[in-house]
Amino acid sequence: MSKITHITTIILLLASCTIQSQNSIKEYVKENTVEIDRINPYTGDFTDLESFGNAIGDAKIVMLGEQDHGDAAAFLAKTWLIKYLHEVKGFNVLAFESDFFALNEGWENLDKNSNDIDSFIRGNIFPLWTACDGCQELFFNYIPTTFSTENPLQLSGFDNQLFLNHSYYLLREKLDSVMRHYKLPIVLDEKYNSEILPLIDSTTGWPNHYADSNLYYKCDFYFRQIRTEMLTTLKMDDFWVLIMDNLVAANQQFKDIDIGHKNYQTRDLQMAKNITWLKNVKYPNEKIIIWAHNYHISKQYMDETEKYYGETSMGGYMSLDTALIAQTYVLGFTSYNGTTGRIQGNVFITPITRSVALKAGWMKATIMDLLTLKISRVTTIRNS
Repeated sequence: MSKITHITTIILLLASCTIQSQNSIKEYVKENTVEIDRINPYTGDFTDLESFGNAIGDAKIVMLGEQDHGDAAAFLAKTWLIKYLHEVKGFNVLAFESDFFALNEGWENLDKNSNDIDSFIRGNIFPLWTACDGCQELFFNYIPTTFSTENPLQLSGFDNQLFLNHSYYLLREKLDSVMRHYKLPIVLDEKYNSEILPLIDSTTGWPNHYADSNLYYKCDFYFRQIRTEMLTTLKMDDFWVLIMDNLVAANQQFKDIDIGHKNYQTRDLQMAKNITWLKNVKYPNEKIIIWAHNYHISKQYMDETEKYYGETSMGGYMSLDTALIAQTYVLGFTSYNGTTGRIQGNVFITPITRSVALKAGWMKATIMDLLTLKISRVTTIRNS
């Protein structure tokens, strides 16, 4: 396993604000910066995080971003913040930008011993994180260890892309069981076994299954029919109804994959609905940590200048729910300098002038607090 060798870090922590222009960003940073001289995710020493805790206040959701999915230094910082949030601020749920079905239904039914937790995490959270050295302490030491205490840190997920291990092997079987249990009319369709159920299997191959141009329309028709039939028996906020919403959304997302921004916008809307369900239905009495990309957690809404991802982000959709967003603290990350690279991808330099957080159009609006990492050198990223 490779190691992160030398990190010198300065974190700039900003309290919540409304930013109207680049000039006001500059002034706000000057007036509201708190310097933290280290990142130490391997201990329980949180003495440097008092300002962070004060900024969070009574928030019930804390969203932690990253400017790139290969930013190992940010992963280390987030690990430290997660430990603080769990042990000091009472956050007991950690939800990832990964498979909603796997990290809810699968995690609930998992025997929480260290070996099973290790195997489940590797198979059901994207390897962008699980294969990165910067996340090893969080995934394979800290989370399993909490299950030997009276205060375990539960995992969850909110991504509508349902194709990681648990979904790949069990989504069709579980949905078939639910539909038969509730005696949905669709199970009596003569094409149910030969054509309809295989459509659920096809979703685990996204986005490659659109070689058949008619497959999108078949999926859309039958997924919506299943959802409609479920609602004759189940409530709108039932987990299985939401699973069908995720399948409909992902089907649309990958139909639009060549369109770019529309593709992302479809996904962000569904992820916002998934997080809302986690907070209001599954974990109404718990505090939740969200792990995602900066763009997803930003509060961009109907901004036509941002065409790569879409006009509205996940955080933008969440901000339409005033009660939900009032309980939410959003923290983005941007680098001062260094290098980054995703697993099995190219390594590239990230000077501040190319930083995603300053480059993207959503920085000019009300978005997030910001952690700026000054990194002298980071070597890392993949396991051997």
